[in-house]
Amino acid sequence: MRFVLAGQLPSGKNAVKTTRTGLRYPSKRFQRWRDEQVEAVGLRRWELTGDRPAFTAVHPVRCEIRYTPGDRRRRDVPGMLDALWHVLERALVVEDDAQITEVAWVEEELDRDNPNVVIDVDARGYY
Repeated sequence: MRFVLAGQLPSGKNAVKTTRTGLRYPSKRFQRWRDEQVEAVGLRRWELTGDRPAFTAVHPVRCEIRYTPGDRRRRDVPGMLDALWHVLERALVVEDDAQITEVAWVEEELDRDNPNVVIDVDARGYY
């Protein structure tokens, strides 16, 4: 299953804030980005599955990520993967992000006009 997320990919690690009492919460900017992407992934899942309920993988999956940056800033790949895993889990593509056991990361050439992320999820027939 393929998902395309438009725009620059933020880091999920640096987006978590902590209150004085120790509660952790996402920054408003990250939360807004995450919620937009979860909606986009959810709509795509519905398109692909038609009348059937959209699948949620319950077994290990492999993800291939093709990242096209929109600028030349250095970014933390594990942080960006963390942000993607938050989206896939909230959009119910996987039950738990620990199911993502294989990852291939490919960084494409800079494209200032069309930064994006293409995520191919291979659930190996388990839905």
